[in-house]
Amino acid sequence: MTVMVAVLATTLVGCGDDEVCSQPDGAGCHPDPDPSGGDDPNEADEQYVQISGDSIGGLRRAADLALETSDSVEVLDLAADLAAELTDVADQLATFEEEWDLPEIVYDSAVSLPQQDPNPSWQRLEDLDGAEFDALWAQLVAESLDSVASSAKTVVARGSNAALQELAEDLAEDCADWTDAVEALEV
Repeated sequence: MTVMVAVLATTLVGCGDDEVCSQPDGAGCHPDPDPSGGDDPNEADEQYVQISGDSIGGLRRAADLALETSDSVEVLDLAADLAAELTDVADQLATFEEEWDLPEIVYDSAVSLPQQDPNPSWQRLEDLDGAEFDALWAQLVAESLDSVASSAKTVVARGSNAALQELAEDLAEDCADWTDAVEALEV
């Protein structure tokens, strides 16, 4: 009976919740490098993946519009960089969404989506060309970059998935660089 109690006590006490043991009897215990059990996404991660695609998609559409409309080499270079990088980010977000098996967001019909009710300035942009297009494009893209960077910083602060945090940190840094580039445009 004493031996049985000793074995049971060793098994129960041998490894705490924040330890990993190499043997069932509790031998070889060491601290778990990630007591949470892995890189499972938390609610902040999931919400970011589900919602951020819209703002990133809007920026990609703005970049594509600039590539079709602008005559400025500076705007075209920046738009090409935006389009390429944001396509990569969108692809990575789609991978997270698929891996985490996130449900598709269904919006209430009382809530309008940006694509359904676009900002009048974005609509106006589609009717412009030349210097007027470039100036408004730069203004709207700078505003959008600020929003995308803010969301990325929020998930870095509140999220738990290391891979998503790395993506968001890189995106926030890229947004800062792109904002500098937009502000430096001579439009």
